[in-house]
Amino acid sequence: MAECGTTAAVVLDANGTVLLWNDAAHRVFGRSSREIVGRRFETIASEGPTSADSEAAFSNVLARARSTGRWSGVVTTRRGDGRMAHAQVEISTLGPDDAGAAGGALLLASDVTDLREELARLSASEAHRRELVEADADAVVVTDALGIITEVNRRMEDLTGRPRADLEHARWASLFEDPVSAERGLHSVLVERRRTDWDLRLKRPEGPSVAVDVSAAAYASPGGGVGGMVLRVRDVSDRRGVEALLRESQVYNRGLIEASIDALFSIDPSGVITDLNRQSEVALGLRREQILGTRFADLFTDPAAATSALGMTLTVGSASNLEITLRPASGPTRVVSVNASVFRGETGETRGIFAAARDISEQKEAESRLRASQSYHRSLIEASPDVLLVVDSAMTITDVNEQALRVTGFSREALTGSPFRELFADPRRAVMGVQQTLANGALANYELTLRLRSGHELPISASASVLRSAEGQVQGVVFVARDMTAQRALEHRLREARNYNRGLIEASLDGLITVDPELAITDVNEQMLRLTGLTRKQLLASRFPELFVETERAAATVRGALERQQVTGSELTVNRRTGPGLPVSVNAGTFADPTGAIRGVLVAARDFTDNKRLESDLREAQGYSRSLIDSNIDALVTTDLLGRITDVNQEMEALAGIPRDALIGTPFRDHVTDATAAEELTRRVLAENRVVDLELGIRHASGTTTPVSCNAAIFFDKEGRLKGVIATARDVTEPLRLREQLQRQNRELTVQNQRVLEANRLKSEFLASMSHELRTPLNSIIGFSDFLISQESAGLSPEAREYLGDILTSGNHLLQLINDVLDLAKVESGKMEVAPATFSPRAAVEEVMTSVRPLAAEKRITLALRVDPDLTSVVLDPLRFKQILYNLLSNAIKFTEDGGPAEVGLVRRDPGQFTLSVRDSGIGIAATDLPRLFREFEQLETGPGRHFGGSGLGLSLTKKLVDLLGGSIEVESEVGAGTTFSVHLPLAMPNGPEGTSPGASP
Repeated sequence: MAECGTTAAVVLDANGTVLLWNDAAHRVFGRSSREIVGRRFETIASEGPTSADSEAAFSNVLARARSTGRWSGVVTTRRGDGRMAHAQVEISTLGPDDAGAAGGALLLASDVTDLREELARLSASEAHRRELVEADADAVVVTDALGIITEVNRRMEDLTGRPRADLEHARWASLFEDPVSAERGLHSVLVERRRTDWDLRLKRPEGPSVAVDVSAAAYASPGGGVGGMVLRVRDVSDRRGVEALLRESQVYNRGLIEASIDALFSIDPSGVITDLNRQSEVALGLRREQILGTRFADLFTDPAAATSALGMTLTVGSASNLEITLRPASGPTRVVSVNASVFRGETGETRGIFAAARDISEQKEAESRLRASQSYHRSLIEASPDVLLVVDSAMTITDVNEQALRVTGFSREALTGSPFRELFADPRRAVMGVQQTLANGALANYELTLRLRSGHELPISASASVLRSAEGQVQGVVFVARDMTAQRALEHRLREARNYNRGLIEASLDGLITVDPELAITDVNEQMLRLTGLTRKQLLASRFPELFVETERAAATVRGALERQQVTGSELTVNRRTGPGLPVSVNAGTFADPTGAIRGVLVAARDFTDNKRLESDLREAQGYSRSLIDSNIDALVTTDLLGRITDVNQEMEALAGIPRDALIGTPFRDHVTDATAAEELTRRVLAENRVVDLELGIRHASGTTTPVSCNAAIFFDKEGRLKGVIATARDVTEPLRLREQLQRQNRELTVQNQRVLEANRLKSEFLASMSHELRTPLNSIIGFSDFLISQESAGLSPEAREYLGDILTSGNHLLQLINDVLDLAKVESGKMEVAPATFSPRAAVEEVMTSVRPLAAEKRITLALRVDPDLTSVVLDPLRFKQILYNLLSNAIKFTEDGGPAEVGLVRRDPGQFTLSVRDSGIGIAATDLPRLFREFEQLETGPGRHFGGSGLGLSLTKKLVDLLGGSIEVESEVGAGTTFSVHLPLAMPNGPEGTSPGASP
């Protein structure tokens, strides 16, 4: 029986001597029965039992078997050929013999040498695998089929911040913020039985969670089912958005290879592919059997470069970061980064090359997009027409645009790195603006003064916003400064125009009233207050017809102007607050707003009590201008070469009334009022590289339109290829309106000035005509009166002669008045001629003094003359000189009290001038009345009870004559102490007779 079995059977006596040794024992232990029977068994079990509970010596094993009745374990023996053999041994003790002596033992053994060697290899492989797992650059996790962690490497401990003991036996999903996604990923791996990648956030006991990229692959159980999963966890918190770089791996282990996200190849020294992973099949679009046995270099668009890389790897031992273009079976080529290293056999011979190809096409594209984005953002900055500064939290300038260099005059090197505060006239306020931006997130319409390199200062309106990193951390402030010089100039011109119009209204000698279509008074000038004796408060909002005695006629005058839209006139009587009614001549005309709609009527009332006409009827200024809109950050839009919008900012969204996502991809021409102009903008920019101040209208989604001024430029990608057009659109609604209003007001002022000139001309012609018409009959009256008085034999009674004398005196006075009017008209119309001649000013003064002595004698006024002896002659018009002196001397006698003195002076002044002065000791003139002295028909004393007569033309005519001779006149006066008129004249007029020189004797 022992010989027929496959199990080695050995019978030992009590001392361990072999009594029986079958053929199976021969096969297990490698020794024949002839060699062993009769020998102690322990001599061939020299290595001793190898099980954990065995003793070191076989004698101990027998002793233990006898004590327990049984022993099992592994015994290692040396075969006859010297090889070691391993046997699974079971020893059973035999009962004592008949004499009671100790029995022997039965030893049954099975050969486990092959099994032990396989276990040793498995143990070595497991140790090797563990070393690979620990050496992996990524965190590695092994789970069972239920997702319970069975093994982790040290990198996983570091990544999670938890020890291995806490991780092993924990559920995989519990490590993440989103356990559902983690479980779903494992389920996907189990269902699809292939490598799966997904993104998760790994929790840590302390600190924030970590963004990780997980790749997983299932491994089979010995029975062919799912044994569990191998997961690689890669920290991608610093590289989110860029495809994870391929991990270098020198491990030729199928499970780890398949878990890799890189394409891995094993290549023999001749360059032929001997193994690959699933990712390689995906990358090439081929099946594994199609790739195996092909040449590695043939996978690329440049086989020579791939061959060179393999040769370098064989020579040097490794190669890294070699960028080669992979050629898949279908689809576009892919740029890969190849790392390669030589792997060797146990004896150190080169067995081949292990290469990892990492697809970096998207990374390259991302880098390209990053460079394009940087170029794009730079173009946005440089396209801004405003000064743009980037300031860090330390108040230091870190970046500027070209406009900042042009405006300030500083170089980029001088501005970058300089203190922000030093660029402004008020550094403290500039720093406060940045601090407000950091506190509130933004700043708008902040007024500052920029200090330029030239030393000049520039007013600006500043806007600013916080600059943040991709993680949301504040990195500084973007500061935008807009030049406010032009806008302030427009505001200043508007204020000047408004003040100028008001000045014209107040300068009018006529009373001016504006009346709305309901006949209510809306504005009056100071002259109207004087005519009515009412205050502005009493007049405003009162009924216009009630201002006059003839209420119906006043209302009809205004209504006629409104209905016919032409000037209407009538004579009315003003209801004065005190005293009798005031007769006035009223002219009424309509005025319109900027849209052409009639706003009301401008009424000019001229006082006829002193027979005067005002020079013009001024219309009230159109003072209803809208406020200038606040400056905003300009709208920015970029388009491709076909005019399709590729990006916009928030201001453009506001202008168009459409969100950014809806704008992108649409033609820019669809959002402007003139599509042809928009397309022309694109063509011009492409042809000229830059377009400035092109006006367009942006159409809002609601149907409204915003006029804008566009600046546009082209921008390029990283390769220098033309990418598209970037344009800034500045809202110019308010500047256009202001410009139109200013032009309209200038046109209105031009029309008003023409009316003033025309009215002045008509007045002068009327005065000249009236003077001639009146002088002809007056000459007859004066002549016949003088003739009758001179006839002693006319038979006139004394009473009749007295009456004729009054007629003669009155006629001469009226003739003098008419002559003054005629002279005034001649001067104003430019028709008065001067005839310069050389004469003695002393003689001329004495002649005039002689003519007025009778008037002075009537009031017992003493006339004195003071003459500079150096002043002997002048070259002027003697007639006009005497007329000037006569008017001044007559006034001096008229206003000097009886018995008072009056004096005439002639003093030579250098260079080339002399002064004629007339001083009286009369009533004097108040300082407030001095500006009225030289106005036509102006009397300082008015009313029927005034003490002094006169027409009010003398001083006005005198001033015009002085101007005609090229001189000037001054007045000094004190109430109750007299008045001095000083006339400064040239010694010789420029058009005087040749051969004469001032100062010579006549």
